[in-house]
Amino acid sequence: MKKKLYLILAASVLAAGIAQAALILTIDEFTNTGLTLTLGGTFDADSVGVATGLPGYIAIKANFATTKGVAFNWFGSDVALDSGSILKNGTAINAVQIMNSSDQSDSMYTWNTPGSYTSFKAGDALSGTLVFSGTFDTSVVNSIDLISGIDKTSGNAWNRLEATSVIPEPSVLALVGVFGAGVFGIRRFFLI
Repeated sequence: MKKKLYLILAASVLAAGIAQAALILTIDEFTNTGLTLTLGGTFDADSVGVATGLPGYIAIKANFATTKGVAFNWFGSDVALDSGSILKNGTAINAVQIMNSSDQSDSMYTWNTPGSYTSFKAGDALSGTLVFSGTFDTSVVNSIDLISGIDKTSGNAWNRLEATSVIPEPSVLALVGVFGAGVFGIRRFFLI
């Protein structure tokens, strides 16, 4: 009886994990002159927009947790999409636009199927790699986030955080490198 209960519990946890699939945003490169990112996974819930909002919009924005509803200048007016596109369920969606001259002057965005502002649905798969060039202020960026849905009731703020990719501090990277070298040195010392 106890084993059955554990099996049922394990199966329900696995089923819940599968139902809660998520989008993943990976920063492949982020320098003062370029940004390359990869997107993959599925929406775990429908995207929403509030008060005639635009639920079918998604965007790349920096520091969303602290800059929701506020223009945050982290890239220059020279930023351009060099290559790449975003696919929804294997089909390309609208071309990525770069907003650097309005109240949302801090994001690269696109929207659902061409000619449609409908929500992304739970289970919709997104994939793609985007390569941007231009001027980026890497010193002010803590995270790069994928967000969805525009809330027109709060200054055109983005509505929901879908995925985030934290930018590591240079000192953390140096510490990881020193740790790795130390482990390698100790291993080598004891093997000889």
